[in-house]
Amino acid sequence: MGFHGFDLFSVHNGDIDVYEQAGNFFVCDYGWNLVSPYFSESWILTDPCLKEIGKRVAPFDYVAFLAQQPSSGAVRWQRAALAATNVRHAWSIPLNTPSALQGATVYLRGNGPERAELFAKSPAALHLLTACALERALEIQASKVTKTRASFNRLSARENDCLQWVEAGKTNWEIGQILSISENTVRYHLKNAFRKLDVTTRSAAIGALRRETSNQTA
Repeated sequence: MGFHGFDLFSVHNGDIDVYEQAGNFFVCDYGWNLVSPYFSESWILTDPCLKEIGKRVAPFDYVAFLAQQPSSGAVRWQRAALAATNVRHAWSIPLNTPSALQGATVYLRGNGPERAELFAKSPAALHLLTACALERALEIQASKVTKTRASFNRLSARENDCLQWVEAGKTNWEIGQILSISENTVRYHLKNAFRKLDVTTRSAAIGALRRETSNQTA
């Protein structure tokens, strides 16, 4: 449609502070290097645009909304990112459900009458296309969750023990003391568990473990 970039996300309600956990996702087509500070600095937790998406049902002008917000780490980073990529127009598109905060932002670079006209006439079509994109993303995520469940079945007893203690907040050294194994052995078991679960961080592994436990309880 002439737009130049997008991001798409889904976060279970109440999980914004543990957004890395299984079932949540964020995808974009403009490069992870640009967006990584948003997560590494935890600006997602204070992002006024994300909170606004949670209140809306119709697309709104992301650039105009951002311009009205008080300065903060999240706001300054977003303004700098827009300036660096020459984005002058963008629609934020809410797609929320009772159980999840969901939506997208679609970006248009450049200025001028033709850009303004394209932006003004596009929200309805973008809303529909974004809904289709989110549906496909959720299908992909569901298949990943199924694979994660299968991966839990392949965890060894020791790998599962180590994960349980990671969830309890124990360090590798503490886990080794509890299980009477070396710290290097703990690392070995966790490395294997992370590989099987297709995660790279302790927080993501904890999220997968909690999600699996919740599914088993249900």
